[in-house]
Amino acid sequence: EAGYITGYSATIDVAKLGPTITVFTEITLKSHRQNDFDRFQRHLTEVESCIECHLMSGGYDYLLKFVCSDVSAYQSIMEELSDSDVGIDKYFSFVVMKSPFVKQYLPLHQLFPLQN
Repeated sequence: EAGYITGYSATIDVAKLGPTITVFTEITLKSHRQNDFDRFQRHLTEVESCIECHLMSGGYDYLLKFVCSDVSAYQSIMEELSDSDVGIDKYFSFVVMKSPFVKQYLPLHQLFPLQN
C-alpha cells in the first residue's frame, strides 16, 4: 500500500544448472555528455548477461556486473560493445574467483535506525 515492496523473486542456485563466470567490468566512455551516457545505458539494457549497471564517481564511469557461461561468451559481449557505437574508450575486466557470500537483503535496521 505504501509502495515499499516493489516485487518478489525466487533465488536460484545457478551452480546446479551448470558452470558460469561472474565478471565485474569498469567502463570509461570517450565523451561525457548526457546523450553519451544515455546512448550507452540504452544499449546496455539489451545485453542480457549484464545484470547490474552502476554510474560511478572516480576514475571510471560505470561498474558493470556480467554473468556469462564462460570467458569466451564474455569476450564476445565485450567485443560487440567495443565495436558498436556506444562510446567506450576503455574497459577493465575482473573475473570473480569465488564469492564467499552474497547477501540477498539490506540491513534496514542499521540504515534507518530511527524509523519504526
